[in-house]
Amino acid sequence: MSNLFTQSLHSVCMRWVRQSGVLMLRNSNQSCAFTCRCATAQVCHNEDNQNIASCGNRLRKNCIQEHVTSQQFVTRQFHWTAPCNKLESTPLSEAEYENYAEETLDSLTEFFEDLPEIEQCSEDYDCAYGSGVLTIHLSSIDGTFVINKQTPNKQIWLSSPLSGPKRYDYLDGQWIYLRDGSSLHRHLETEMTAILGFKIDLTKCKFYGQGVPKQPA
Repeated sequence: MSNLFTQSLHSVCMRWVRQSGVLMLRNSNQSCAFTCRCATAQVCHNEDNQNIASCGNRLRKNCIQEHVTSQQFVTRQFHWTAPCNKLESTPLSEAEYENYAEETLDSLTEFFEDLPEIEQCSEDYDCAYGSGVLTIHLSSIDGTFVINKQTPNKQIWLSSPLSGPKRYDYLDGQWIYLRDGSSLHRHLETEMTAILGFKIDLTKCKFYGQGVPKQPA
């Protein structure tokens, strides 16, 4: 968190105090407060209107309040947008992406082509793969899952009759939905088990994963 504040702030403030998600920086007669949960920050000015503390470039300097206190200090309050500490995909070369995506779709195709041989599926169940697109038609009632390569973005896209579209990125050996850390395979297992009424187990498919926990913002 300290990289949000400039060197001038460190020279003024005497100590850090952390309380209930709030970072406080104080000296004898001035203070600069940063509130994580409220996403606000205060910058205090002395009576000559010179900065005694500043809060770095990440603050969006849209001044929403200004007043003069009894000690003739001007307090300005700024909106601050917290940096998104989200998951990030593993960098891949084009060749790596093509290889991983093809292996993923090939293994899923093999599983779903064999599914009617081990479980009772609908009469119009069908699985087909070609040109980077895997189509799994469960039935006319249950709908169709479409899983396809998205080469420009180095992603695998899923269209689900239950939850709609999702885009999965490669992350540490799994295909991950970066917004919540869930994996492609676990998502398919959960939804298809609910639809078909029997357990779908994709653990033997390539690049299977349980997902990863999303980093806190």
